[in-house]
Parts: sequence; structure tokens; C-alpha cells
Amino acid sequence: MLLHPCPACGQHVQRAALACPHCGRQLSGKLTRTAAAVVMGLTLLGADDPGQAPEPEYGVVFQPEPPPEPEPPPEPPPEPTPPPEPTPPPPIDEPLYGVAATPLPRPPIAPVAEDADADGVPAEAGDCDDTDAAVFPGAKERWFDGVDSDCDGKNNR
Repeated sequence: MLLHPCPACGQHVQRAALACPHCGRQLSGKLTRTAAAVVMGLTLLGADDPGQAPEPEYGVVFQPEPPPEPEPPPEPPPEPTPPPEPTPPPPIDEPLYGVAATPLPRPPIAPVAEDADADGVPAEAGDCDDTDAAVFPGAKERWFDGVDSDCDGKNNR
């Protein structure tokens, strides 16, 4: 808002005012009011003519058409259905191809031989004295002790 002094009273007056609000003196002449009225009239005369389009080089901005709305993204294909689970074979009630479905018999479990003296050779494997750990096949023979240490049947006295 620009203020300037009134030429008659010296009070500050807005530049757009036509008369001073303090003293009532006319600030602009008839020429200014007449020119403003002519410009407004000419503007209004040209505004109601629909065939007269303003030229773009005189400040009319060309409004381009709005861009088309983007297409929605395609819907993803439906997920494939999982394959059906295979049905288990029925239990064997009847023989297939003439063969009965029976389990094979298991061989009998051989008894484990016990080694009473823990020398590594049980009595069934040839230990002639399974109560003495120093007597087993392959042991060193002690001469003239009266004991067959290597189980060869000789005392070596």
C-alpha cells in the first residue's frame, strides 16, 4: 500500500484514492477517470463475443489437454492349483501276481560266547582254561611251571 501526500492538505493518502478523505479534494483529473472507463468498456465489449478468441501471443496461455489417466496394471494370473496328492496304495490283502506279501524270516541270532577271564579268547574259541587270563592259545609258554599256558596240550616241563 503506497501512500503519498495530498497536494491540498498534506495528509497521507493512498495512491489509488480518487479524492482525499481529509479535505475532499479530487486527486486525479477527469482524464484519468475517463481513460479507466474506456479501457474497462473495451474489455467488456470484447468479452461477450464468443467467436473472437484471444491470440496466444498476447498473454493467453495455451492449456494443453490433460494427459490420459494411466491404465490400471493388469491383474496377475491366478496361482495354479497344486496337483492332487497321490493316494497311498491300498494295503495288500491278496497276493500280487501270485506271490504272497509276507516278510522274510530273520535268521536266528547266534549266541555270543562269553570270555570269563577277559583275555579276549572264549572257551569255545580254544581257551583251555577260561578262569586264568594268562592261559590262552598263542600265549608264551613258561617252562617247567606245570601249566599249559598256550593250550597246545604240552606242559613243557
